[in-house]
Amino acid sequence: MDAAVQPRVAASGRHRAQAARRTISAHQPSRGLPPAHQDLRRRLRGVRPVSTLAVSPVAPMPDGASHAQSPTPSALDGARILFLSSHTTRGGTMDYIFTLRPRLQQLGALVPVVALTRGGEHDPREIEALTPGGGFGPWRYVRAVVRFFAVVRRQRPDLVVGVMPLANVLAGLAGLFGLTTAVATHHNPCETHNRWLRLADMMLGRAGAYGRIVCVSEAVRASFACHPAAYRRCLEVIGNGVAPAGEAGGRTATRQRFGLPLEGTLVLAVGRLSPVKNVLRVIAALAGIEGARLVLAGDGPIRDEAVALVSKLGLMDRVFFLGAVGKQDVTDLLHACDVFVQASLYEGHSLALLEAIRAQSVMVVSAVPAQVEAVRLPDGSSAALLCDPESESSIADAVRIAAFDSGRRQHLRSQTRILAAAVQTEEAMFGSYAAVFSRLLVQR
Repeated sequence: MDAAVQPRVAASGRHRAQAARRTISAHQPSRGLPPAHQDLRRRLRGVRPVSTLAVSPVAPMPDGASHAQSPTPSALDGARILFLSSHTTRGGTMDYIFTLRPRLQQLGALVPVVALTRGGEHDPREIEALTPGGGFGPWRYVRAVVRFFAVVRRQRPDLVVGVMPLANVLAGLAGLFGLTTAVATHHNPCETHNRWLRLADMMLGRAGAYGRIVCVSEAVRASFACHPAAYRRCLEVIGNGVAPAGEAGGRTATRQRFGLPLEGTLVLAVGRLSPVKNVLRVIAALAGIEGARLVLAGDGPIRDEAVALVSKLGLMDRVFFLGAVGKQDVTDLLHACDVFVQASLYEGHSLALLEAIRAQSVMVVSAVPAQVEAVRLPDGSSAALLCDPESESSIADAVRIAAFDSGRRQHLRSQTRILAAAVQTEEAMFGSYAAVFSRLLVQR
């Protein structure tokens, strides 16, 4: 970091930062974080960047056809396409399913959505949960598997699309047994999956159980580089897309609506309050940045820990918890705040980051492969400031520059404007999935 562009931190800020570093290890939860996430950046450092518009198969189609030559969406008319999730928890997985579902239905497909268990933060949309909530014990696993295969035998879907690691494995088993054609989708790097599910998924792919395996970014695809060739031949990249944005509300009006300070620098983080989003380190980093306030748009399992850390560090007047917000709210907040920060320990292809790019926000993101890929310009430069997600000081340094260095802010915003033109829409994303599904249906 160039020390000349960093504002001086007041003594009180330094004391808070030191307190944060002493307490963060006690507050940073380790549950749910795979051990291998720490070497993702090192292993995938050489990932080739691609445009967010990329939809690039990694192997020729079986008949040599391209996406442009794929069967028309009329092949979807009357098809039964079952989406399988591991749980019904609100978040990106459910949004992904319910982005594709209505569009498939418009083309005449029947699209049931099934989850193995009910999530704690249950999504209210139309989902059949095979077991009640409360976590997975051994018997609940067995019950969920038995009920899933009963559903497959009863409904006889043409395609089963898995959208989480366990769901992918069960879809693959149904495909292996000849009950359906299975499509696996990977939304996070391979190393973040449970090792037993990762092994089962690899064996199923090697055995030809999947018709296609969709990865949401090149970084995710690259994480399967050590899998067998038979598995890798099924891989295909379809990046996430975002819905058309409504006109953003005014900066003052939006701040007023959410009870935020009308003046001053606001740093916005959007997403679930979960360990992988690294929220606690972002809060700790804020302790060393005088003049900035943090806005957290989202809810999740570590909210209470986050509130406790804010209280311990004496930041009650500088951190704002908004809870879950709608898509238009996110658009409004991105235009009302000064910096977007996403210091996740890992990502696949973050929708919140795509929204920030489209809003031409000044961004701070973690230097992990999928994030680096998403903000990389054609000339190899970055449209965001990168930080080490394991370091509060690195996060604080990047946010400080993004918030207070006017020259860098102007430069970053001009670079983000270039990226914004290439953000994929939901319709373009759906077109790629429709082509994959149509091709598989014709081949059945």
